[in-house]
Amino acid sequence: MALRLVILTGRLLTCIAYVMRYAAKVKADPSHSVVAKQRDAHRRIFLSADDGEFTEPELTGTQKLVLVLFFATFAVVRALLRIRVDISELTPGTQLTVK
Repeated sequence: MALRLVILTGRLLTCIAYVMRYAAKVKADPSHSVVAKQRDAHRRIFLSADDGEFTEPELTGTQKLVLVLFFATFAVVRALLRIRVDISELTPGTQLTVK
């Protein structure tokens, strides 16, 4: 177990060092970025053409509904776990028993 922790920590530190070094290199000269050649295309796609500033899009009614249903799912699961319901008992035709 200790060996795994040492390997995990070593790999994590290696990855962090690599990303930090890459970020410093790109910050100093953006042309060294992997996606530097796509900069103009990204600016056209992600920035509005009129002012060049980012504008946050508004959520549509469907998107709001999906978010509500997504979070409601977590609320239902939490409620079921709180009353300790066995999910395998939630099949059609069986009575719900609370433990």
